[in-house]
Amino acid sequence: MEINLEKYQELADFVKLTFEVKDELHAAALEIDRCQLEDAKEQIEQLTKDNEALTRRKNIFSVPITDKFEIKKGIPLPRSAGKPRKYDLPLEDLKVDDSIVVPLPKTKINQEQKIIRNFVLRFTYKNPNKKFTVRQLADGIGIWRIK
Repeated sequence: MEINLEKYQELADFVKLTFEVKDELHAAALEIDRCQLEDAKEQIEQLTKDNEALTRRKNIFSVPITDKFEIKKGIPLPRSAGKPRKYDLPLEDLKVDDSIVVPLPKTKINQEQKIIRNFVLRFTYKNPNKKFTVRQLADGIGIWRIK
């Protein structure tokens, strides 16, 4: 069997070139990793500086509560106003079989029915001996006391 020296030399050069390229790629990857580590270190240093600045700024404005406020005893808690009612319905005045009609445009009935139902439901939680039903009407929403 005869060995072709030219082909052998080409193969050897190719293998050598492959190893050189592989070494260069490895070196490039190491350089990328080093740069990313340096960037990460810079970001950490910047975050640390920002955090220290915020801590210093916070400490400047912090005042012990006892130096700034007077503690008072025996003052009654004011009643919370809460969110104002959209509909001020006189449900407490309704007797059994009485009803109220809330006039609404047809485009708003479905949307407002849920609000009114929730209002009535909250009222029945506070007044468990009273029961109501809410129905959709052609010109609005009706509320009947049934118990």
